Amino acid sequence: MHHFVFLLIYFSFLFSDQQHQEIRIEGEMDQVQAFSIRNVPFFQCKEGSKTITQITAMPADQWTQNPQFHKTDMKKHHDLWMKIPLHFVQNDQLRDRYILEFMNQSIPRLSVYIPNEEQVYQEFEAGSHLKFNQREIAHKNFSFFLPSPNTGSMIVYARLSTDHQPDTHFSIKSTSGFIHYATTEYIYFGLIYGSLISLLIYALLLLMSMRNEVYCIILFYILCLLAWLINRDGIGFQYFWPSYSGGNQQIAHLFEHLIVLNISWLFGKKFKIKHQHPQMHLLLLVLLGTKTILLLLGLVLNEYFPLEVILNILIYGSLLIHIFPTGGKSATIARPIFIGQVVLFIGIILQSGLRMGLLELSPLTYYASTVAFLFHILSLFFALAMEAGKSQQDKNVLHQALIKEQQAQMDLKEQLNQELEQKVRERTLEIAQKNQELKRAFDELEQQAIPEKVRTATPKPVGQQAKKQQTMEKSTPSQLMSFGEFKTIFPDELACFRYLEKIKWQEGYKCTKCNNKKYADGIKPFSRRCSKCGYCESICSNTIFHSTKFDICKAFYLVYLINNNLKVNQTEIARAIDLRLGTVNRFILKIKSYNGKLDHLLKEF
Repeated sequence: MHHFVFLLIYFSFLFSDQQHQEIRIEGEMDQVQAFSIRNVPFFQCKEGSKTITQITAMPADQWTQNPQFHKTDMKKHHDLWMKIPLHFVQNDQLRDRYILEFMNQSIPRLSVYIPNEEQVYQEFEAGSHLKFNQREIAHKNFSFFLPSPNTGSMIVYARLSTDHQPDTHFSIKSTSGFIHYATTEYIYFGLIYGSLISLLIYALLLLMSMRNEVYCIILFYILCLLAWLINRDGIGFQYFWPSYSGGNQQIAHLFEHLIVLNISWLFGKKFKIKHQHPQMHLLLLVLLGTKTILLLLGLVLNEYFPLEVILNILIYGSLLIHIFPTGGKSATIARPIFIGQVVLFIGIILQSGLRMGLLELSPLTYYASTVAFLFHILSLFFALAMEAGKSQQDKNVLHQALIKEQQAQMDLKEQLNQELEQKVRERTLEIAQKNQELKRAFDELEQQAIPEKVRTATPKPVGQQAKKQQTMEKSTPSQLMSFGEFKTIFPDELACFRYLEKIKWQEGYKCTKCNNKKYADGIKPFSRRCSKCGYCESICSNTIFHSTKFDICKAFYLVYLINNNLKVNQTEIARAIDLRLGTVNRFILKIKSYNGKLDHLLKEF
């Protein structure tokens, strides 16, 4: 906390309007003293038209000192000379070396002329066009050591290029004060960048888990913000690409523009500006298109147009106006986004005022945009978390309602089933009673109407059934059953399979593959699966009925006939049981090939 208090005290010194003709340096404490071009004499001339010898020889009346100087007063393609008079006050504690630091690390070209002990001016060149390792002091700002303090005065000259109307704030601080200030500022940067990296990882995890397009936009938003900040603050040039000196400011402008596009895209996606407010959508497209054109021109011409600052304000203001009704009414989810957008808009206003020279450089104007962007991202995550919670709550309510509805339907269905079952029982009982009455009535009428001789006679079959019956009677001896009589014993396949199961495994199950005696029911009816080898044996396997393609009841009857050593007319049998003659012949040959081994199989026939 002490470090941040020191940083605020430093900036309060930095941006107070000190209008002394001579800058006094006293060594009673490690205090920071800061000034701007409004506090020192300056002179503008065409680029490269004056040398340090000519400048030092200029009379005092040619120098200008204007407390109301604005950076827009700078003439393009000129050199801005600053005359910095220093006076060291005699003091026993004046033993520490002092540092001259220019606060704007984006100055294209900077030359500082400091007198040595022989009062000969030495030139120290700096600027954003040089590699980082060419700086005298390895710091993000341009810093220069002043001669060892002694009593008396000296004059330091600085020449700045006015191509981009750079900020001219500079400070003078002791070495210990410089270290203290730099450490505090880098701690601040660490907190900001660490928070953004944490949010970046969090957004990546949310994107991987939820597959939501909004998190993809936020992820790209944070990446662009990080890239812009490390370019603007000079951290990227110091640590990541110290050998690449060109294009740092252009890259910063590019990522700043991508941030604007991301926020516009995010709000357009989230609040459906295109469909709900087509006029607002058209205005945003015009503003973004104009800003994009200016950005491209600036990258080509190596210029920065002040109109871009105004367009930024208009774009952020338009987005704020659009979400104001939603956030101001009571929409729970939109309210955090609205608050975050208000904070971001204030930060953009302060940053724009600083760029345009309407506001003085201060902790508020310099760091406001960074803190505002961080707060804006946090508000987005908070709003999305609230939206996810509300969505989950709605799902839970819907799920509970669905469960209640299903329970009600099940109760109603159960009630209807019970009512139907009751009605069916009642109707069945009624029908059964009526059937009994009809049967009794029919029996009485039959007994009265039919003579005794007719009642005791056996009815003769008629039609096709009569022909089949006559055929069976002719083809089979009287002591053997006809197929019709056989069907009373084995009426269907189920009866045949049950009988076959009984006689096949009457001595117990034994696997034909591994002789295992333990089994489980197979997939098909009456089949058994070995518990050891897994072999599944069907009911017809290893019997004469294996691979039989016709009704097993008919196969049973054919076995019955052959098993009783009956000489039958195969043609008549085939006609009687409704099979092809070839099928009957093949199966009879198959039966005879067993050579009498069927006695145990159908002995009960």
